[in-house]
Amino acid sequence: VAVLAYAILNKEGKMTGALQLPIDLVNYELIPGASKLPKTINVSIFDSSGVVIARSQTPEKFIGKSLRGVEAVELFLREKDGTAKSVSSEGIERIFGFRPIAGTDWLIVAGIATSEALKGSRATARNNAILGSLGLSLAIGIAFFMSKRISKPITDLQDTAARIALGEHARRAYVDGPREVIDVASQFNTM
Repeated sequence: VAVLAYAILNKEGKMTGALQLPIDLVNYELIPGASKLPKTINVSIFDSSGVVIARSQTPEKFIGKSLRGVEAVELFLREKDGTAKSVSSEGIERIFGFRPIAGTDWLIVAGIATSEALKGSRATARNNAILGSLGLSLAIGIAFFMSKRISKPITDLQDTAARIALGEHARRAYVDGPREVIDVASQFNTM
């Protein structure tokens, strides 16, 4: 067992007590619940000077090291609270969320690889593009079919009128199509 203690100071800065917590080192998790997160998500705690206090992934490589100079860490230390997309200490572009830890000068940072975070969005966009293309193709096909259905009786009527003008007086127009075209073709045939 190790004991974690935090000094309680009064307004003058004099220690008036301490908050103490025994830690069972066999079952110790510095970031509770982090082991249940997907491997693509990393949670870290930084102090105000950029030193890693805790980390959910490969803590042995990072705890106690200063990451000053890393683009993402400089952003966290400067902004203190928010979200951002930046390059991590491993050189991976990540989307980060970060907040100060109340009562301390520490920051907690959670990051996920941009490629992983956007994977679902990309799949959705691809599926939407495919469905949109199919829908557009279907709409174009229906429009083409409908335009032919409407224009065919009109072009047939135009062809009949041209043939009659050339002397084929026995020629008659097809009475087919929308109601308006049927009316015109019927009147044309009556003439």
